[in-house]
Amino acid sequence: MSSRRPRSLSEYLRAARFRKLLIVTTALVFAAAAWLTLKRQPNLYEAATLVTIESKNGEANDTSRLATLQRQLTNRARLEAIIEKPGLFDEARAKGASKDDLIAGMQSGIRVSECGNNCFRIVYRAVDPAAAAKIVNELANEIVAGNTKQSSSPSSAETEALRQRAIELSARLRELEEKAPWLLALKDAAPSAPAAPRSAAPSAEAVRAQQLTIESLKDRQYLIQQQLADIEQRIASVRQMVEQQKKGSSLRDNPTYAALIARRTELQGQRDTLINRQELTEKHPRVTAIIDQIAAINRQIDELRQQDANQATQSPEGRELRSLESERNRLKLELEINNRELARRSTVAAVQTATPAPVPSRDGAASPAAQAYFGLKRSYEEVLTRLDSAETKLSATASATSEVLRVAETATAPQQPIWPNRWLFMLGALGAGLALGAIFALMIESRRLATVQDARDVDFYTRLPLLAAIPKTITDAERQSRSRRAAIRLAFGAVLAVVATAALTAVFVATNIFSLIGRS
Repeated sequence: MSSRRPRSLSEYLRAARFRKLLIVTTALVFAAAAWLTLKRQPNLYEAATLVTIESKNGEANDTSRLATLQRQLTNRARLEAIIEKPGLFDEARAKGASKDDLIAGMQSGIRVSECGNNCFRIVYRAVDPAAAAKIVNELANEIVAGNTKQSSSPSSAETEALRQRAIELSARLRELEEKAPWLLALKDAAPSAPAAPRSAAPSAEAVRAQQLTIESLKDRQYLIQQQLADIEQRIASVRQMVEQQKKGSSLRDNPTYAALIARRTELQGQRDTLINRQELTEKHPRVTAIIDQIAAINRQIDELRQQDANQATQSPEGRELRSLESERNRLKLELEINNRELARRSTVAAVQTATPAPVPSRDGAASPAAQAYFGLKRSYEEVLTRLDSAETKLSATASATSEVLRVAETATAPQQPIWPNRWLFMLGALGAGLALGAIFALMIESRRLATVQDARDVDFYTRLPLLAAIPKTITDAERQSRSRRAAIRLAFGAVLAVVATAALTAVFVATNIFSLIGRS
């Protein structure tokens, strides 16, 4: 045989029909594994509430507001306050769930989307439908209440002053700790209270706690760096939009601006005619009057350009750019503070792992250096607390002067889960099993298709017509032997199907494939 005879679709279907049991078994294995996996998946319910925006200056709603609202809703302080409320997460906390896990779950379940002009929808997903409705209503009430608190919002100048103060105190603390690393080993006690004697060698628990703190600081450093990179990308895109708005100035379509330009050109021509042709000087009354008119027109043109530039900066993109730049400055400050704290902890860890240095035992806490250090440290912590509070209030009331938020529709407990759609997943698994079973069947039958099976194969390979065919004769012993082999293969296939179902279920559970498909 030089090459195989080309096969038609009907022949491939006939070959697959010979292995129909393999195809059906593979499809049933996939469907059973999907059913067993989905049976372990909890139902996920979605509750939504509508919030309307009443703009005082008549401006339309812009999509950049959604990112700001998403950040406000996922603020850690706000979520902690909701978690502490009774009746919402009592069961989860009774099962031993930590606060960080609850906050991470809430942040992943909160979504904000537009639902029309000057309206947006707050959506929250949870396992308990009643809890989902309560939490999304609490989030809506919090965001509306935070928007109405105008009188208590701090100014940006105060926030910047607190940031600069925090940076200065952090630098001074860093200098003191570099000069005297033993200060970090002292407890923050009152100067008058005598410190208890300390051992020169740190304990294993203290060293381990120090290492865990360093790892936590490194994780926070990486998180802030990723947030900074995302902010920088968004700033670049928004700045490009602002620059395009500035280039596409509306002054070209302004009739007043065009009339001023034409009038200035005419006056400049008259001045040049008087000076060049009539040989008048610039001090001549007629020339001086024309120059004064040109100067007045230039001032009007500058005012129009300044107004156009102010309109570009007051656009939604300009406001979003300023908000993103403020967020970037805050993240840079947090990164600087985190880096300084990481450097201090690393220095202490290096001192602890090296040869233990003598540490003042009783009088160290009462020394002037320790008193100054603890005073700076207390001031630094107070400034950080004030800065965090000021930034939270400023972010929550940034748009309160021009907009009023109102809850248009409260959320109710959903009746049907939105995930998982078990029938859809099972149908998909059944289809995947059928396709994979067909591939297996064709792979097995491919060797049989390479042999002589019928008259067309004889004609193709030998170039001769088939004159007669002698059927194969099967004895009773061969028939019984074939029946026994078929029964053994059937039993082996059943055991293999059960094992494959268990193994495939374990793979589905380990990879969490249905959750990944649902997110995509």
